[in-house]
Amino acid sequence: MKVAILTQPLGHNYGGIMQAYALQKVISQKGHQVTIANRQKDKPSIFKRLAIASKLRLKKFIKKDSVKSFSEADKKTILSNMNDFICEYMNRSSPIYSSRKLIEHFNAQNYDILVVGSDQVWRPSYSANIYNYFFDFKEKLNNKVPAITYAASLGVDNWEYNNHQTRKCSNYISNFSAVSVRESSAVELCNLKFNISPELVLDPTLLLDSKEYLNLSASSNLEIENGLLFYILDENKNKLQLINKVASALKLKPFSCQPKRDLENDKNLEISEYCYPSPNDWIKSFAEAQFVITDSYHGCIFSIIFKKPFFVIANKKRGNSRFLSLLRLLNLEDRLIYEGDIGYLTQEAYSIDWTRVNQKLETERNKSIEFINTWL
Repeated sequence: MKVAILTQPLGHNYGGIMQAYALQKVISQKGHQVTIANRQKDKPSIFKRLAIASKLRLKKFIKKDSVKSFSEADKKTILSNMNDFICEYMNRSSPIYSSRKLIEHFNAQNYDILVVGSDQVWRPSYSANIYNYFFDFKEKLNNKVPAITYAASLGVDNWEYNNHQTRKCSNYISNFSAVSVRESSAVELCNLKFNISPELVLDPTLLLDSKEYLNLSASSNLEIENGLLFYILDENKNKLQLINKVASALKLKPFSCQPKRDLENDKNLEISEYCYPSPNDWIKSFAEAQFVITDSYHGCIFSIIFKKPFFVIANKKRGNSRFLSLLRLLNLEDRLIYEGDIGYLTQEAYSIDWTRVNQKLETERNKSIEFINTWL
C-alpha cells in the first residue's frame, strides 16, 4: 500500500523528527511505501511578512546587541545536520504550504491510506492547520481514501480548542476509520468533547527496539566518558542546580548534545555556536550516558529506550500530561520531579528496576503494534 503520514513540520525538534522517523520505519517494515506529507505553515501574505519584518527590526532596536539576525544561508547551516538526517533516512514530500496544495498532493499520489500522527498534531497552537489534521479535506479527494490516527496528541490535559474549533473538529473526526491517542488525558478529553472513545497507544519511538537506534548512532563520532546527559529545552537556575546536585552525588561529568546557544535569546556569536548536532549524535548521547536529566518528553522516552536512570523535570509550559501518562503507564511516576522538590532526592531515587519496566513496556508495545496491524 501507499501510505501518507501527516505530522507536525519537521525542523529543529529532535523528538518531532524521531517520532516521524519511527512511525515511518514501523509502517515501512510491513512492506508499505510510506511518504511523510511535508505540510508546512501557510505562507504569510505580503502584508504579514512586512509586519513581521517591522516587528523584528523594532525588537532589534530595543534590545540592540541582544538579537541575532540570520540570513537564509545561516539558517540552512544551523539546521544542516537535521536536514541531512531527514534526507538520508526519511521519505518526505516537497513542502506543502496550503490546504489546496495538500489536496493536490494527495490526489496526485493516490495514497491507499492516510495516517495522522503523532507529536501534538491535535494541539491547535502547534499545528500548521488544525483542521487538516482532522482530515477536513477528505470529501475533496478523488478517491475515498481511509484514514486513521496513530498516537495523536493534544499535549496537555486542558481543552485548548475554542468553541468554533471544537464544533468543526468534532464533525471532522468522523472522517477517521480508527482513532488512537498518546495520552490517557486525551482519551478522556476526546470522550468528553468529541464523543468518541479512542484507543491509547505508545508514542511511535517506543515501538522500535534500541538496536534500531544504535544502528543510527553508529555513524556518530561523539565521544562520551562517565557522563551525565542533560537535555533541557527550557533552561533556568533551578534546573541547573538539579543537574549539578545529581552529577556531584554520582561523580559524573555533565554534558549536553544541543546547540551551544539559543536561537532566540542569545547575543551575536559565531554561527557555529547555533548549529544543531546531528540526530545521530543526539541518539548516541542517550545511549552512552550514565544518567539523564531532561525536561523533554522524548528525552524521557529515549532514557527509557536505552534503560538509563533518569529524572524528568515537569514542564508545564509544554504540557505535563504527556509525562504523567507515560510514566504512570510504566510505573515510573517517581522519575518526575517538580522544580521545588530537588532538595528531597534520596539515594534510592538514582536507580530503576528495568526488569519490571520492560515487562510493562513490552505489553503496551504489543497492544500498539496490534492497532497498526489491524489497519495497515
